[in-house]
Amino acid sequence: MAGKELPSSPTLKTPKEIQALGVPLHVGTGYGCSSDPDNSGGDSREPELRIVLVGKTGAGKSATGNTLLGRREFESKASGGSVTKVCRKARTRWNGRDIAVVDTPGIFDTETEEKNNLKEIARFMTVSSPGPHALLLVLRVGRFTQEEKAAIEQLYRILGAEAVKFLIILFTRKEDLGEESLGEYVRTIDDSYFKELLEKCENRCCAFNNYASGVERDAQVSELMAMIEKMVQNNGGTHYTNNTYKSVERFLQEDILARQQRNKEQFDREREELRRKYGKMFEKFEKEKETWKEEKEKYKKEKEEYEKKLKAAEEQYEKKQENSRMEAENDENVLVKIITFIVKVILSWFTTS
Repeated sequence: MAGKELPSSPTLKTPKEIQALGVPLHVGTGYGCSSDPDNSGGDSREPELRIVLVGKTGAGKSATGNTLLGRREFESKASGGSVTKVCRKARTRWNGRDIAVVDTPGIFDTETEEKNNLKEIARFMTVSSPGPHALLLVLRVGRFTQEEKAAIEQLYRILGAEAVKFLIILFTRKEDLGEESLGEYVRTIDDSYFKELLEKCENRCCAFNNYASGVERDAQVSELMAMIEKMVQNNGGTHYTNNTYKSVERFLQEDILARQQRNKEQFDREREELRRKYGKMFEKFEKEKETWKEEKEKYKKEKEEYEKKLKAAEEQYEKKQENSRMEAENDENVLVKIITFIVKVILSWFTTS
């Protein structure tokens, strides 16, 4: 399942050359990004469980994401064309656990030029950083074709072959099975590539009817979540990571810390301004408290206004701190840094091979 060797590429010098880059983007094991699940960084008790949907266009990734979320968050149509144009992340809670679901566009399709995928591959790694706990390979019930194989190979090239340890095969259109069980259907897939893949991911597979609702929908999600939790435990309580993910997370953390420092400085300025504005007033009231009975109500209102404004400033500060990661993940400047880094990863492979 290894990717083919690529031709050499000239040195990249300018932003225009980055945009014009025509070489395939390979950031997996063979590209200076060893795949090594990090026992220190992926404790299964992390507050957020990250699930990434992968597979070819038209397999039903967006619809599956909506089923997991229990709401229509990702645009989805019955046609086989790609609706999702950019990587998106949405959140939900399941049995008291925060769940992040990442939907991906056609970055796993062979007919799309990979230079056009560069930005979305960088975004994919950004919104799923520091790494996914589960990769859901979404396949439709039906023939297992060369397109599915190519999508899987693309996944290996982007993340590395070790990612299969975090892979679950999810078939959509479960309703098409009729009376046939999933196990019976899987045994009818007479394809050596698929059988090898199924063995490598330790026979982890399930099926979704994305039109299901209520109890049926909940049962499907429960089955999948139980499978994910067991897989995470078997992986030593880790999420998947590699050197590229570690670098992406470093870029994000640098930006997050800078944002939080700016937020703190702004909050400190606002708090000090409130203290200056109201402090002199309160000091005057304290000195004259024996003579200002008639102004007692005014003092009370001023104090209430001060406390209200201070509380609002504190809440705004806390909200900004909480949103720092989301803002960093969606910041174009951060994305450019990550794209530039990934391009350097490719070129370093070419120069050392």
